[in-house]
Amino acid sequence: MVHFNMERNTFFYSLLQLSFLVLILKGQQYNLTGSSKFAVLGEAFTWTCDMFLPPGQSVNAVKFYRNHTLCVAIGHLNNECLTDSAHPKYIFRCLSDYVYTLTIPSENMTVYEQGSTWSCEYVFNSIYRSTDVVLKIAIAVHNVSLIPSDNPLTIKEGNREKVRCVVNSNAVPAPNITWYLGSRDITSRVRTDTTSITLTGNRTDNTKTLECRATNNNKPPMTASLTLNVEYPSTINTLSKQDIIEGGVLSVTCHVTPGNPSSTTVYWTKVDNSGFRQNGSTLQLPNIQRNSSDTYRCTAENNYNNGEKGTASQSVVVNVLYPPNVNTLSQRDVIEERDISITCTATPGNPSFTTFWWTKVDNPGFIENGATVELSNIQRNNSGTYRCTAENNYSNGKKGTDSQFTVVNVQYPPTIKTLSQQDIVERGHLSFTCKTIPGNPSSTTVCWTKVDNSGFRQNGATLELYNIQRNSSGTYRCTAENNYSNGEKGTVSQPMVVNVLYQPTIEKRSLQIVNESEEITLIRDIVSNPLSNASWYDGKQMLKTEISVKTATLTIENTMCTDTKNYTLVVSNGIGNTVTAMVDLIVNCKPMPDTMYIILGVTCTTRIEFSTTLMAYPEPFLELQYENGTKNDQMKINITENKVNNFTIRIRQDGFEENNFGVYHLRASNNFGETTVIVNVIKQRKPDIPRNITVTCKVTGAIVQWISSFNGGSTQNFTVITLSGQDGTSIYLGLNDKGENEIHVTYQGNLKPSVTYWFFVSAKNSHGSSLSKAISCTTVKETTSSLTGVFAGGVVGALVLVTIILILVFFVHRRYTCIFTFKIAFEKRNTNMKVDTNKESSNYATIKEQQVHTERDMYDELTQNENASQYEDILKKDNHGNKEKLYEKLQKSIDNDVEGKSPNKMIPLKSKESSDDKFGTEKAEEYVNTSFMK
Repeated sequence: MVHFNMERNTFFYSLLQLSFLVLILKGQQYNLTGSSKFAVLGEAFTWTCDMFLPPGQSVNAVKFYRNHTLCVAIGHLNNECLTDSAHPKYIFRCLSDYVYTLTIPSENMTVYEQGSTWSCEYVFNSIYRSTDVVLKIAIAVHNVSLIPSDNPLTIKEGNREKVRCVVNSNAVPAPNITWYLGSRDITSRVRTDTTSITLTGNRTDNTKTLECRATNNNKPPMTASLTLNVEYPSTINTLSKQDIIEGGVLSVTCHVTPGNPSSTTVYWTKVDNSGFRQNGSTLQLPNIQRNSSDTYRCTAENNYNNGEKGTASQSVVVNVLYPPNVNTLSQRDVIEERDISITCTATPGNPSFTTFWWTKVDNPGFIENGATVELSNIQRNNSGTYRCTAENNYSNGKKGTDSQFTVVNVQYPPTIKTLSQQDIVERGHLSFTCKTIPGNPSSTTVCWTKVDNSGFRQNGATLELYNIQRNSSGTYRCTAENNYSNGEKGTVSQPMVVNVLYQPTIEKRSLQIVNESEEITLIRDIVSNPLSNASWYDGKQMLKTEISVKTATLTIENTMCTDTKNYTLVVSNGIGNTVTAMVDLIVNCKPMPDTMYIILGVTCTTRIEFSTTLMAYPEPFLELQYENGTKNDQMKINITENKVNNFTIRIRQDGFEENNFGVYHLRASNNFGETTVIVNVIKQRKPDIPRNITVTCKVTGAIVQWISSFNGGSTQNFTVITLSGQDGTSIYLGLNDKGENEIHVTYQGNLKPSVTYWFFVSAKNSHGSSLSKAISCTTVKETTSSLTGVFAGGVVGALVLVTIILILVFFVHRRYTCIFTFKIAFEKRNTNMKVDTNKESSNYATIKEQQVHTERDMYDELTQNENASQYEDILKKDNHGNKEKLYEKLQKSIDNDVEGKSPNKMIPLKSKESSDDKFGTEKAEEYVNTSFMK
């Protein structure tokens, strides 16, 4: 064989370079096999490595390893078998390009090689290798022994004993072990490990021989053995039951067969009495009693070598015959209408079979067989004393008898008399007593509860509810209880309805909004007891009445702008006061002015101001246009909300010229439509004559009433002139204007009874005055009882007249403010309008209810100087003739006041909204714009 050196051989270097090109092929293994399964000491042994050439490799060579240490590298190169790093103890050969061997020579096959690990792998890539193979050397069995080594081996019957067969530890291969007991092969008792066997002590195996046989390498078996000594207890013959009558003598003998060891001790014990013991094989019990009935045991013992005892025993039942003993019965309390079951128990006699039956002391006809008496749906009349009797039969035909008594006590609850409903008004005091009849036991507890309120409880028979409230309504329950002996309660109850009556309350809700012409239903829930009657009102007008309702509804089918208001819901149920609630409704609607045509009277050329009102929701957009449709930017528009759907529109223009007279269009619009108001600007003039004058005379005074007319575009004042037909004296009474077509009422006092007076009403503004026709009226004749009042009235009237004269003298001069005032006139004036003095207030306004928030000046008062004498002269002349001349002269006299011919001027009082000094003129009379007020 040629050896090669890897450091000098250039060909080997080329092999190393090629090793980097090796591809790893997983799962490819070499095969290393030995020349035999076991090696033999002193005999040669050969390892053969079968290899394959890995992909991409061209060198056929392998390495051999011993215990993972390289022994040699060997391969075929150029048809030569080459080795490297060869171990000198081994021989290497190339059998072919793919098969290589390593031989351990016989002289080197020693125990040194035992258990060595061998493998082979490809010379350039250890991925290609064999599995590790362990070298095992065959050694024959030459020594066998048993553990434990006791001979004989003592085993207690029933105990388990493990015996191991031990051979020389270096035996290879593992020896084959078989076991024998006597002449019988018992190896089948061993599971997998035959080196040991477990024996169970059995008296039939006593004195038998246990043998272990071990062999390998086809050699004759080697053996080890021992003798068994099985220890076991004695045997006792079966004993039969012993029946004996109480007071007799008992004698029973126990027969025993000895065990191993054979020396035996015999004695008697009692199963339920550890203190009882009689030595010897015969049991003796003289004058036996019932408590001697039991199981007695005969025991035979022998002593084992380990100090334990072998024990055998047999039992015998000793049966002493005696009668039963009935256990004491206690009183039985039972609740009425329940079932009761009373079981009679007895300490059994002997024989133990016992017969029971029940009887009732006060009822000879009552008998019930059996240990248990059943009383179903028991009633109070079932109370009484019951007897239980127990009996057994002796073997001599006699009977053993015993009995006990028990009392049955039927318990039942109290009774409550029927309760009726209690009606009571809220905040009242309810006191009601629940009457009861005692039950058994008789001690009774009474309380009140409320069905829907688990926290409510009042102890005692009387329910007291002070200052009762509506939430106290409900079902109350009177409960009467007595305590049964078993801890339960005898309970009976009666419900009682408490009906708290209370006045209604009306649910609060937010206002409702609806579009014009749509249907709307106003709804309010009513809480009351009893149910309430509900009425809907618009002011004082009743719209609808509902009887006994929880919910009040009012449906408006075709809503209009004028339906925006507070509706009044009046609710009552006869309890307490009537309740009212305001129900708000807003109707979305297009603008609706109070007038479609405005006449604006103008006097000077300084500025113009006017106002009007309209209804709309929501607030309208406003634009003032000329008649040709172009926008007027000279007049400034301001809108003020009076009520939620009522607005005052104020229009103002500084600097007025002649060409500003004419017709304007005021357009008001919102999301729901548009309306146009015609505004006609004209020159101011004197007021129209007051109309519909009426006078009602009393004893010393008169009520004067009239309707105002158009004020000519300027603020007007009224003066009531009263002329006496008796002495020609005159009285003047001033009054402020409340607006066009409004009823004006005043009272003229200081008149004399039974005198005819003439009454005139004068309307006056800065452009002149108008005087009504005279209305005559005769005061009522004075009666005797009224003389005192007349005298007092005359004194007071004189004082008032003097005061007025002093005030008129004080205010001598008057000033005028040159501002434009106006009058809103309807295209069609209602000359017969009446005032509702009982008109109710509302948060919203209708057309007839619209108001502006400008206060008027007080009307001027006439002085009592020249004009007074003029009216007196006229009246005196008129007593002789023409009434028409009287009227004309009176009118002329009033006009002279307006033209400034009279030295005495009426002094007006300034209102809260009088124009500021910016628009005033010195020494001019002041007037305030009030024509837009109604």
